[in-house]
Amino acid sequence: MVIKMPDTKKVTLQEISQKIESVSTIPTVAFQILDAINDPDASVNDLEKLIKLDPSLSSKVLNMANSAYFGQTSPVYEIKHALINLGFRTVTEIALSASVCESFKSNENIAHYNRTGLWEHSVAVALCAKLLAKTIKATYEEIVFSIGILHDLGIIMFDQYLNDEFIEILNNPDVQNYPLVLFEKELVGFDHQELVHEVLKTWKLPEAFKASIANHHIVDNNECGEICRIIYLSNIICNSLKIGFVETTSIDMDAYKLCLSELQLKEDDVEVIKDKLQSEIKKAEDFLSMAN
Repeated sequence: MVIKMPDTKKVTLQEISQKIESVSTIPTVAFQILDAINDPDASVNDLEKLIKLDPSLSSKVLNMANSAYFGQTSPVYEIKHALINLGFRTVTEIALSASVCESFKSNENIAHYNRTGLWEHSVAVALCAKLLAKTIKATYEEIVFSIGILHDLGIIMFDQYLNDEFIEILNNPDVQNYPLVLFEKELVGFDHQELVHEVLKTWKLPEAFKASIANHHIVDNNECGEICRIIYLSNIICNSLKIGFVETTSIDMDAYKLCLSELQLKEDDVEVIKDKLQSEIKKAEDFLSMAN
């Protein structure tokens, strides 16, 4: 395949990552929530104090806690009650989503892309990843939602900091017939995985967490473990169901089969996951509308 792109002066990966590091892509509170997610000693009180420091975040968390998705029988008026009723892990997922979704707010449409669609895709991948992790009885079921929400941060970075190049890529008539990373690499010399990998070096997150975000399109290298394969498979499932932004309609069948084999899943399992995911998506309307 030859991707024809006009000559352009290429910015280096290091130059753009330094620029991104100087202006955070996601709010500071999101980093603090990620710390809580990955800190085994973090308490309910710690999370309550953190959320209550940000009135806007508090409001969003309470709004979500009272949404139909969680099916509460009585109204939740306090963050403390949300933590008691829904549990520490669920509230961290809500809080992370509520803080990160601000980065996805934009009215600009570029070809088949907009940030709202990317947010819907990210939520769907997060929900799908949880379903997959539960299906294979993974011990890390509780963190894959957070990884799913963040897995396409590199695309947001391209949109924000390489917007001219990003528009050029998305306007290519063949862009949905091949993986987006191929077009990115051809035009600027690196893709959104490599960009987010460089930026993540400065983030205080577990290596497995960072590796899964930075390698979610690669399933056959040493850095990509089981979590990464779950995110990869979740991407394929969400694209096939056309939920939100559909990055590509192409599937690398070798990588897909490797994922199924490594996760000990069959095609029938994938079909069951698809049905469950569509049911979850119908219930998760408030999650999906956060970025509107």
